[in-house]
Order: sequence, then C-alpha cells, then structure tokens
Amino acid sequence: MTEVVSEHIDPLTAVGADTRVHYLKQFAAHISPSIGPYLVSSMSYRHMAGWVRAVSEKGPAPTMIANVHGSLSAAMTTAVRLGVLPAVRDHARGHWAAVGRSDRADGG
Repeated sequence: MTEVVSEHIDPLTAVGADTRVHYLKQFAAHISPSIGPYLVSSMSYRHMAGWVRAVSEKGPAPTMIANVHGSLSAAMTTAVRLGVLPAVRDHARGHWAAVGRSDRADGG
C-alpha cells in the first residue's frame, strides 16, 4: 500500500507542497501502521473494513476519518488507473457509508 499511496500523492498537480506533506503525514499516522506493509494486490474488503474500524476506535474526529479514507480511496483509484489493481478489487470504495453510520450511532 505504501507504493500505491506514494504513486498517488507524488504526481498530484492541483495541490501545493504543503498539502502533499500533509497527505504524507496522514498516511504515516493512519494508514502505514496498519495496512501500509500490505501489497495492494493482497488487499481485501476485510482489510479495508478492519482499517476503518481500527481508525474509528482510536477516537479521531469523523471528518478526519473521512478525509483519510478519501485519500486512501483516491490512492486505490490511482492503482486502478495504473493497472496495478483491477477495478473490481478497489475495496476502499463504499466504506465511507459504514463510517458515517457508525458516527451517527455514536452521536457524532
């Protein structure tokens, strides 16, 4: 996953250097420790659902979870565009709905 996220962040053209640094910090804090070591081709729905659950349990703001998830989903989309991941295996899609339901249930 580390390579896919780098492949997504490095070529971004609509953001400045400070935003790239922010994305890399988010990756280091919230993605790398849990799913960063996995090859993107080995990722499954269970990995992604587990990641959402693990990040949610740490107690960050729902907006932060949504932002990091959006970055992860965009990185997976980039992997599809680069041919690293078949479109049917983009397991990051759809998890925001689960995060949103969980947040509302907690009063967030």
